Amino acid sequence: MKCVMETNAASFTDEPPQSVAKTRTDPYTLLLAALGSCISMTVTLYARRKGWPLEKVAVRLRQQRVPCADCQECQETSEGFVHRIERSVTCTGALTEEQQARLQEIAHKCPVHKTLTSEIVQAL
Repeated sequence: MKCVMETNAASFTDEPPQSVAKTRTDPYTLLLAALGSCISMTVTLYARRKGWPLEKVAVRLRQQRVPCADCQECQETSEGFVHRIERSVTCTGALTEEQQARLQEIAHKCPVHKTLTSEIVQAL
């Protein structure tokens, strides 16, 4: 399977591998990569604009497909499965507690996060 991005750059994707040899990226890994890079860029640009001494942003993401019956946060969906993304954002540098807290807030405002948490309409 070949996925062509709007930038005309090609990337090869495939189903998650059953073997140890992984040669292609599965679509969920690409989704997490988009979210993680967007979070990192958003936090970095914000800190730079504020002149804060941010040295590094580390984003860890994990995606799971969870049965709705096992989902404590589920309010709207009661049947089937939901996709749960767990994340951790660590900012390093000589930052105050207030700056650290603000950067965690900003991490939730990246455009990809907003897209994933808003209503999505697919034109068929």
